[in-house]
Amino acid sequence: MSVIDGDVNVMGAMLFGSPSPAMREHLREQHANFIATASPSVSQFVINKVNSVFEAFNSNAAVQRVQNALSNVKAVMMPDAIYRFTELSQLQTAQPMMQAYIMANPVVREAYHSQLCDGYSDTYVDDRPGIIGFGHQPYEHVMSGVVVGDDKGNYTATHYARAWASEDQQVIDVHQRSALLSTWRSLERAFEEQGRDPTSPWDTSL
Repeated sequence: MSVIDGDVNVMGAMLFGSPSPAMREHLREQHANFIATASPSVSQFVINKVNSVFEAFNSNAAVQRVQNALSNVKAVMMPDAIYRFTELSQLQTAQPMMQAYIMANPVVREAYHSQLCDGYSDTYVDDRPGIIGFGHQPYEHVMSGVVVGDDKGNYTATHYARAWASEDQQVIDVHQRSALLSTWRSLERAFEEQGRDPTSPWDTSL
């Protein structure tokens, strides 16, 4: 059974959908008008309460929590398979198969071993602790036969035998490999931006 964690806004989004940009803009205008026109008789307590309610519902963080919860719902309903992920919320709500390939990316794996990212909390199991790149089977699945260049202008392609004779993971085809490499690029961009953790289902910061 999957449990989606969230507040009243998340529950509302589950029932009625995420608030539209037009609705958010309307609420921003109403909030700004109230603050600008509030008479001196309005206590600071009331103003603080209005600000608190507005932030809880309409802040970017609140909207992101709603979007992540909705992505979690979508992820639960999707088959556990290989996909091309381009959005942060897709990375954060990946299912076990995609988690294994995402966590095989050397940039992510180094951060994970240094405890600089979440690594999907308790849903990801690291079967080769400390191994980055060669020797880590999901990495070999992705990189087998991929041409890689170095700073000297040399290009090589390594074919990993284990990528073609695996008992515990499927052999991926060229389309799936392309999807995973594209997902890795999205993943590395998220790490370069040093914002939200792409391996955190709870949308924590790096």
